[in-house]
Amino acid sequence: MLQKDNDKFLFATSPSFAGNFGSGGFADFVCQNAADSLVGLPSGIYKTFAVAGTWRRAMPSKIDWVLKPNKEYIDFNSGAFTKAFDTDANALFVFGTGSGIVATGAGYWTGLQTDWTTGNVCQGWASNSDLEQGNFASSGDPNVGGISAGTPDFCIVAKSVVCVQQ
Repeated sequence: MLQKDNDKFLFATSPSFAGNFGSGGFADFVCQNAADSLVGLPSGIYKTFAVAGTWRRAMPSKIDWVLKPNKEYIDFNSGAFTKAFDTDANALFVFGTGSGIVATGAGYWTGLQTDWTTGNVCQGWASNSDLEQGNFASSGDPNVGGISAGTPDFCIVAKSVVCVQQ
């Protein structure tokens, strides 16, 4: 697919990551490695959509936030391209503007609350404990469930990680 100026791409990895998929830069390494192996995905730098409060945050003030303002985010799902979401001037998804992000399995880790603030993050994405919890999103939800399912899940559960083109 030809990339337009206002397009950015994203994709969900396979559902093989418990809540210890990596803190700080390691989570971005996971995404870049996955992006480099996908045939047909436009090249570029890819970072994880998951927040952790200290090294990545969407609200109240952004830290290394991965979404860009006023863009169309295109989901690369098994070689198909579908519009997931648009972003607004604050670099947040505009719900209902696309089909959401498709992930197989039990959704994808985000660490986000429904108001874009940081919630449960499996101890900075360093824990796969059945006693710790992390916030996650629902696959294919074009509304607020696309960033947070509303309740956390245990960090031992394998989920996808969403990777976003920078």
